[in-house]
Amino acid sequence: SFALAASLLLRTSEEGLRKGLLAISHNDLRQEFITMNGYTVFNDSYNASYESVIADLKHLKKSFPDKPIGAILGDIAELGESSEEIHTKIGIAAAELKISSLYLIGRFSRKIAKGAIVTGFDESRIFVNEDPSNFDLTVAQLTKNHLFEEVILLKASHASRIYEIADILKKRKKMKP
Repeated sequence: SFALAASLLLRTSEEGLRKGLLAISHNDLRQEFITMNGYTVFNDSYNASYESVIADLKHLKKSFPDKPIGAILGDIAELGESSEEIHTKIGIAAAELKISSLYLIGRFSRKIAKGAIVTGFDESRIFVNEDPSNFDLTVAQLTKNHLFEEVILLKASHASRIYEIADILKKRKKMKP
């Protein structure tokens, strides 16, 4: 949408816009499924907002109605004074959507957990890692605690580097016979 608006301002031809959009390469940071032994991670780790997190969770619940839907959530950046409130609202929404598990990583992980807990989320299904650079801990929590056939959203702002969790999972998958 930003590219379209910029192209209109710059009076780019329709053909030029089409060629430009086709030249954009898709990368591993957008919407890929990583199927592991007993669970699947939906990697949409390129960017995040409150709205996109909720939209992804709703989409997964609708797409996989017979499977538990979990989430690995990291911090959403550039929220300013609203950071704590928005992260708490994400936890509230996760509880209201009846998400199966929350794997939380980052500075605002406790805010998401708090919002979920006060809204009735089962505290035993929340796994917190406040160290935003310790991806191995979150992977270990996931590996140990995932539910059978759980589909798990991986989402945070790009600056959080949460995509490294997907990289770790893909390496582990390749290592298994």
